[in-house]
Amino acid sequence: MRSAALRSRRIVLALVTVTAAGPAIAPAQEPTRLSTTAATVADSLVGFHGRTQDAERTTLTIRERWGGSGDTATVEVGYLRLPARTASPGTPIVFLMGGPGVPGSVIGRVPPYWALFDRLRATADVIVLDPRGVGMSRPALECAATSPPRADFLASQQALADALVAAYAPCVAALRARGIRPELFSVAEVARDVEAIRRRLGAGRVSLLGFSYGTRMALEYARLFPDHVDRVVLQGTMTPDDAIRTPTAMDSVLAAVSAAAARDSVARALAPELRASIAELLRALDAAPVRVTVPGSRGDSVRLTVGRGGMQALLGGRLSDPRLPALVSTLRAGDTRVLAMLAGGIYRDLAAGGGSLFGRTVYCSAPASEARERLALRLAGASTLGEVFDNVPESPQFCRRIGITPGPRLAPPAAPIHAAALFITGTLDDRTPAANAQRARSWFTDSKTVTVENGGHELLPDDAVQALVAAFFATGRVDRDRIVLPPWRFASVAEALQPPRRR
Repeated sequence: MRSAALRSRRIVLALVTVTAAGPAIAPAQEPTRLSTTAATVADSLVGFHGRTQDAERTTLTIRERWGGSGDTATVEVGYLRLPARTASPGTPIVFLMGGPGVPGSVIGRVPPYWALFDRLRATADVIVLDPRGVGMSRPALECAATSPPRADFLASQQALADALVAAYAPCVAALRARGIRPELFSVAEVARDVEAIRRRLGAGRVSLLGFSYGTRMALEYARLFPDHVDRVVLQGTMTPDDAIRTPTAMDSVLAAVSAAAARDSVARALAPELRASIAELLRALDAAPVRVTVPGSRGDSVRLTVGRGGMQALLGGRLSDPRLPALVSTLRAGDTRVLAMLAGGIYRDLAAGGGSLFGRTVYCSAPASEARERLALRLAGASTLGEVFDNVPESPQFCRRIGITPGPRLAPPAAPIHAAALFITGTLDDRTPAANAQRARSWFTDSKTVTVENGGHELLPDDAVQALVAAFFATGRVDRDRIVLPPWRFASVAEALQPPRRR
């Protein structure tokens, strides 16, 4: 079942390049780490199914200075250590969750992840990190509720960009008023926190397990501390440039999902040619936007306008959603109930403040290259979905609009990292396509890729994938290059109208 902690993930939809100027902000800089102290207490990881694993909970108190005598900041970083069940454990395995902004300590309570960590303890300690600003760590970067977005916030891409700014800019301003610099919550500082954990553990090296944006954090640690990396498993890989998604990659995923839908009896009955149906829907919305009534944030109802730009944004974040054929089919019949569920969720999330600001701070701290941005824009004209909406909150322009100084554009390591790396990718992954993993393989001297047929974005809950990961951490080897999962089952209209469940 979808955890409440994943709410902030839904809101991270995005847009085309935003050009409006933002407030004047001090230049980006790297803080100096003055000191790190730690306190450890006994704890446990209790799954939502009631099962328990013993743990130690450690809080690192980190003092950092930004260059002046009066701007020293203190950050608390929390993590759980799940002890190995062997007398001779391997290097500790640090788990880095995606989102970005989903606490590891919360996702670890979800039964499949609880089982994964328990499985890994057969050979090594498992370190479950809540990155700075998230979960057990302090200060928390949760945003307070704001005014609800305008009823036409999904009418166009620009309107949605403005709604995101309206949700996040007050949050940034409130943090600064409390003396908290959002720039302190960066990919590089998370990597340095992992290094502080390694030193606290007294380990010569650590192994890394990352999912989605957690892979970006893992790659940053490997880039900064290559001599301290043992084995790396990345599922749903993101290199620095992958913050910007290309329209061609999106089209490839849409083609694969459409092919999967054609093989499924339910989806085939709803939309025999899913990709063509989506193109037709977008053309219709260009001529005549759709209006849907959704529950408001104050117990009322709101009538939203959804135009082509808003629909492109919504679809771009949900290409692997099993409700997609039902959404297309119902809209063709003039039925807006499925769309109302999806649009209403975005509306309420924005009204609630957009969730954690952590996702914005880490993206702003390490933007993709300008060449990647230009490539994405150049390819948009020939794409079914057009310009990728998810690229806007990841752009330096958007960061400036909400009041965050963009960090440096990072390059791959100058020399390959001497570590064994395993990349796991799904053929139906709509967030991090296989090409991402191929780019990241060049970072390592020893790398392997395993493709999961019929696999979507989140694969670590699958038992076969977990067995593969555990074996790799134990031996450094893999015995296959492919895992085949059952074909996707798409949702009927009735099922699409039910609350979603975790895939």
